[in-house]
Amino acid sequence: MGCSSAVLSGDHAMFFIKDKVSFVDSMRKLVIAGFIFGALFWIPAAAFYSGSAIAVGRIIEVVPEGTEDGTAYYPKVAFEAAGAHVETVTGSIGREESAYHVGQAMRVRYRPERPSKARGDDFFSLWGLPVLIQGGCLAQIVLWSLVLRFLRKRSASMPLSSAA
Repeated sequence: MGCSSAVLSGDHAMFFIKDKVSFVDSMRKLVIAGFIFGALFWIPAAAFYSGSAIAVGRIIEVVPEGTEDGTAYYPKVAFEAAGAHVETVTGSIGREESAYHVGQAMRVRYRPERPSKARGDDFFSLWGLPVLIQGGCLAQIVLWSLVLRFLRKRSASMPLSSAA
């Protein structure tokens, strides 16, 4: 509409539409930059996935670790890496106590040159960080787009009067 400010009839408070729209546009740009930054986490995850080998190991211990929300339990897995080398790693994804049992089989992915950096062969262990970062940014993009749409509709329907 081209105006930089309008007076709300009734309470005579100043409403700076241009300033609010530029704030929302700035927030949208920031969130899009975060979304692009989050895309950078897909590259190492995909590289790990494509160059990894799969082994089936056994949980040898369930390691409890206290958190703010209680206790999370992490599986300690022994598996045979290429060349009959036995490696032991502790999982990075903690769950409730009943999720893991000593002796339970667990698939792991590892890079042959660095088997000590193995990860569980499940979706969240492999792709969790990129999905969480980009999912959060996507939610913010949607939120700020809705806020901007609301502000634009509100400014278009608002009766304008000149400030005296």
